Amino acid sequence: MSKVTSKSNNVRKLVMLSLFVAILFVFNLTGIGFIRMPWGIAITIMHIPVIIASITMGPVYGGVAGLAFGLIAMFEATFRGGAADILFSPVASGNPLGSIFLCIVPRIVLGIVAALIFRAIMRYTKNSIVSAGIAAAFATFLHSAMVLLSLSIIFSAFPLKEVIAIIIGINCIVEVVAAIVISVALVKPLMLMWRRMMAS
Repeated sequence: MSKVTSKSNNVRKLVMLSLFVAILFVFNLTGIGFIRMPWGIAITIMHIPVIIASITMGPVYGGVAGLAFGLIAMFEATFRGGAADILFSPVASGNPLGSIFLCIVPRIVLGIVAALIFRAIMRYTKNSIVSAGIAAAFATFLHSAMVLLSLSIIFSAFPLKEVIAIIIGINCIVEVVAAIVISVALVKPLMLMWRRMMAS
């Protein structure tokens, strides 16, 4: 690969990553990224662009998209969040480092793990649709579990037992199903487009 081609491909990757980050901002600004529920805990679809970016572009770019998700979530919790979002805000939680970890680390892990799971399953199935569905489900569940575990460890006063039924029973299931459906629908055409872009 020539230096010109390599540089061109790097530019394309940055453009594609920028598009995924832009989608995250649009989701947040329009309110569809964090859907407020009556019990005060939002259902998010912000993880879906991160998963698709990760599967399409690889773990490094997925991790960067996850970082963007985490920063947006921190902003949302600080300036527009409800009472249940206080612990995600480094300004309001009383534990700034804990809130930063809570917002950032699970989202970066989400972006990295989705790509790694997808690649591992592809080796055996050779089926991008099946691999994307499993990767999306596993990464989403892991993300939710990491957030819950971080809340219980970092903020020991957090009433984990009182909300776990709601989060696992409704939020997590909805987020997993949404991730599977949208990832399965979009990953194959996006990967084809991505390969054509990189080959041109």
